[in-house]
Amino acid sequence: MGEQVQGDRIVVAGASAGSHFPRTQAEMEFNWEANGLGAAGPFEIDGSVYGKSLRFRGPGTVHGTVLGRGDVTCETGAGQCQRFLAGLAASGNLVCSEWPAGLRDTTVGDIRRARMVVRGDVMAENLALDGAVVFGNVEATRVRLSHCLVLGSVVAHESLTVRASTLFAYHAGTVTFEGPCALVHAMGESLNLPVMAPYQDLSGAAVEPSVELYPLVRGTGSLFNRSGLGEGVPAARLSLDTDWVKVTRPDGQSAYVLSIMGRALNLRAYGRAIEEIYTLLRTALEFEHYSPRDQARTRERWAGMATAEELWVLEQSMGGK
Repeated sequence: MGEQVQGDRIVVAGASAGSHFPRTQAEMEFNWEANGLGAAGPFEIDGSVYGKSLRFRGPGTVHGTVLGRGDVTCETGAGQCQRFLAGLAASGNLVCSEWPAGLRDTTVGDIRRARMVVRGDVMAENLALDGAVVFGNVEATRVRLSHCLVLGSVVAHESLTVRASTLFAYHAGTVTFEGPCALVHAMGESLNLPVMAPYQDLSGAAVEPSVELYPLVRGTGSLFNRSGLGEGVPAARLSLDTDWVKVTRPDGQSAYVLSIMGRALNLRAYGRAIEEIYTLLRTALEFEHYSPRDQARTRERWAGMATAEELWVLEQSMGGK
């Protein structure tokens, strides 16, 4: 279905070939919307999207790059998922709507409840994601991540808030961890010592804050830290007292850097888990360039190496195919 003008908006519903961008001076002032909630079903856009203020409603997929020269909003409900398979960027704010749910009913309880999957980097001036799986890096001035999995670095030039989420690594001005969080790699730096704050569940219960090293709890099968909901692995728990080290940077400014070098850990097992995770990420990014025979072999390799949740994420990074 092509573009339709509805008031001050240009709306696309259903399947749409090609890219979408303003073709006339008049169209530059229109807001743009992809609507997957109508009779046409989920939106399916083969190309890229560029426009003033972009809005994505309901389930659907964009195969090309998304770039908003204003704000970008993504709105989904329970059981709906939006996929952006070539990155997502906004010159203003980028917001994924929050869905009211208890912690067990978010991606923390089941990764398949993710409401957004991005293959590529996510960039904006201010950024707030909820229930998102990002197969790339995240960068903004201020970042808030709720129930998210980021298989890349998170760079927040001013402030970073991590709410019951798992990150690969982070670099921020200030950072706050709320509730059960996890890091795939022991890499993080901020100007302040991280703040640990309780997570306020929908039920009103407060879940204590904690940050765990994912490679050490990978055997539980969960990509998220569920220590607030069940039993954790003591050796995986990071401590503000011992694992964040104050250093002086070359510019003379002090910073707090995450380091596990002073820990008594089985580094061989930790290194083996990290190597497997790197292999999964690398082969997923290279997958579309493999021959059909090598793709089949790679899938077999994944089946013998990845956990069930990791395998789901790999499949989603390719559009859920």
